[in-house]
Amino acid sequence: MVTKLLSSRLSLPALAIIGLAVAIIITKAEPPIPHNDKKIAPKIVDTIEAQVIPFRARAVGYGSVEPATFLQANAEVSGKVIYLHPNLTRGSTLRQGEIAVKIDPTNYRLALAKAEAELIINKADLEELRIEKKQLDISLAIAKRNLTIGENELKRKKKLNSKGSLAKSTVDTEEQKVLSLRQNVQDLQSKISLLPTREKVIQAQINRARAQLKEQEKNLARTKITMPFTGRIGEVLVEQDEFVASNNRLFNASDVASVEISAELPISHVRPLFFNEPALNSLTTQTPSELSSTHQTTIPSLHPVLSNNLLQQMNIDVTVRLVSNLNIKPWQGRPIRIGEILDPTSRTISFIVAIDNPYEKAIPGRRPPLIQGMYTEVEFIAQARPHLTIPRHAIHQNKVYIATTDNTLEIRDIKIKFLQGDLAVISNGITAGEQVILNDLIPAVNGMSISASLDQAMQQRINALANGDEKLK
Repeated sequence: MVTKLLSSRLSLPALAIIGLAVAIIITKAEPPIPHNDKKIAPKIVDTIEAQVIPFRARAVGYGSVEPATFLQANAEVSGKVIYLHPNLTRGSTLRQGEIAVKIDPTNYRLALAKAEAELIINKADLEELRIEKKQLDISLAIAKRNLTIGENELKRKKKLNSKGSLAKSTVDTEEQKVLSLRQNVQDLQSKISLLPTREKVIQAQINRARAQLKEQEKNLARTKITMPFTGRIGEVLVEQDEFVASNNRLFNASDVASVEISAELPISHVRPLFFNEPALNSLTTQTPSELSSTHQTTIPSLHPVLSNNLLQQMNIDVTVRLVSNLNIKPWQGRPIRIGEILDPTSRTISFIVAIDNPYEKAIPGRRPPLIQGMYTEVEFIAQARPHLTIPRHAIHQNKVYIATTDNTLEIRDIKIKFLQGDLAVISNGITAGEQVILNDLIPAVNGMSISASLDQAMQQRINALANGDEKLK
C-alpha cells in the first residue's frame, strides 16, 4: 500500500508540503533570539593641544674641515739651504715669526753691497753736477760783464776811428775781442741749458739704484722663510744642504687659529632659517628646471643681501659634530659666509662656518683637535620664533584628526608651512587650543565617537624638539 502511494505522481509534492509545515511549527515553537542593546564603545585616542610655541628652525649639513689659512711655502730666491728648524716636520707646530728655513745669503749680500755702491756713485754725480752748475752760473755772470765792457770799449774806439784819432786795425782787433767774449757767453749758456737733462739722467740712475737696492734687500730677506702665523706643519719637501731654485715648494702649513667647514645644505632645509628673508624665500620656491639646466648656478640675490652682515644679524647658532660612532663633545662654530653657487641637481647650497682655536678647545679623551679632512655634521639653529607646531606623525596626507568638544572625530585639511624632523609647522587649518589626535585611526570616519586622553609626555617632547634641546633626526 505504501509502495503504491510513493510511486504515484502526487507523492513528492505532498511530502514537500508536509516537511514545510513541520519546519514552520518547530520554528514558532522556539523562543526568540535575545538582542544586545549596548552602544559601540568610543575609540580611545591620544591627543595633544595645538599650541603656538617658540620654535627654533634647524638645518643639518655635512662638510670636511679645512684650515682657514693654508700656507704653501715656496722659495722666492735660489740657493743652498743652510738651516732647517728642528720642528719642521709633519705634524709639528711652529709659532708665528719663527724661522723655518734659511737659504745661503752670501750672493745676496754681495749684490746688496753693489747696489749700495751704485747708489752712492750716482748721488756723488748729482752733487758734482750741482757744484758745476754753480760754477757755470758764476762764469756766465763774469763773461757777460766782460762782454759788456768789451762792447763799450769797441764803441769808444769806433768813435775815435771816425775822428781819425785811431787806426782801423786797432778797431778790428777790439771787435775780434768782443766776438770772442760773445762766443764765451754762448758756450756757457749752452752748457747751463744742458744741465737739467744731465740732472734728469743722474736722477733716473739714482732711482734705478734705489730700486735695485730695495730689490736686493728683499732678496736678502727672502733667504729667511719665517712663519706668518702659528701653524701645524704638513708636507715637508726640502732637506738640509739642498740647492733650491726660485719658486720651489718647501713645505705646507695650516693656521691653527681657525678652521672652516663648507657645509652643503638642501635649499629646502635652509628656507626655515631665513623665513622672513625675501632673497632666500624666492630662491627656495624655484623648481630645478627654473634654476638652470647647467650643473651650477650663481645666486646674484645672495650678494650682497645675504652677506656676512645678514648672517650676523640672524644670530644663528652653529653646532659641529664629528660623523662617527664615538661620543665626542661637539664644537660651537659661527657662520661667516654663504656660497655663491647653487647646484640645481642636488639643490644644495654651501654655508661656510668657522671654528676658532680648534686646538685649544681639544679635550683629551673627549674631543680631539679639528684637523684638515675630518668629516663633520653641522647643525644650524635659528633664533626662536612663534609657530603652531604639531608632531609630524599626526598628519595623514595633509589632513589631521581633531577631537571635538563633543568627543567626536573631525577630519580636517591643513596647510604645512615646513617640516623639521619629527615636527610640522602649520600655517592654516588648526587653531591654537584644539585637540589634535596622534593615533592613526582605521577606519577614520567623520563624526565617529572617540575618547580623548591628553599625552603630556608628547607635549613636553614637542616643546623640547622645538627649542632645539634634542638632536635633529
